[in-house]
Amino acid sequence: MGNIVMWFMIGIVAMPGPLKRIRELQKEYFTPWYNVQTIQTFSPWTWSFTGPKGGEIIGVLSHPGATNFALALSLGDVWRTTDGGATWQVSFEGCSPLGGMMSSPTTGIIVDGGGTVWLTPDAGVSWTNVLGTNNFWTASVEVLDTIIYLADSIPPRLWRSTNSGWTWQIVKTFDSLYSVSQIAPIP
Repeated sequence: MGNIVMWFMIGIVAMPGPLKRIRELQKEYFTPWYNVQTIQTFSPWTWSFTGPKGGEIIGVLSHPGATNFALALSLGDVWRTTDGGATWQVSFEGCSPLGGMMSSPTTGIIVDGGGTVWLTPDAGVSWTNVLGTNNFWTASVEVLDTIIYLADSIPPRLWRSTNSGWTWQIVKTFDSLYSVSQIAPIP
């Protein structure tokens, strides 16, 4: 019996405790590989708040060729800037946009909570109702300034516009799907 107690005591002293081993593993695998003091900022940008103020912004739209024009989608309005974000003004009140995209430097397309597709041809000055959808899912621009796809309905219908969102045609209905979360045109 004495030998068993002696081997037990030697085992406790010789083997590290499970908590100590867990702490060692945490240090080894969960410690960042970099030193916090050596992180450098590589971005030349500096950020300051420019607006718009008032609601939670759920998305911002811009076109690579747009000169200082962008749209900001809030929970209840669409805002626009034409001076690179220095000032913002309400462009479309009471819209509740679900999604949006830009199809040209001055044309922006948004879909509101009722599934209506709205288009602005003049950088957010005016908005035109171009399509009524049923249960909007998602949208995508395939060829910038030309071809746009969007999906709606149950079962999902794939819509296509070949003139920057002015007119729409149903391309396909997917009877075997319940919803579409992303459209990714592949050439």
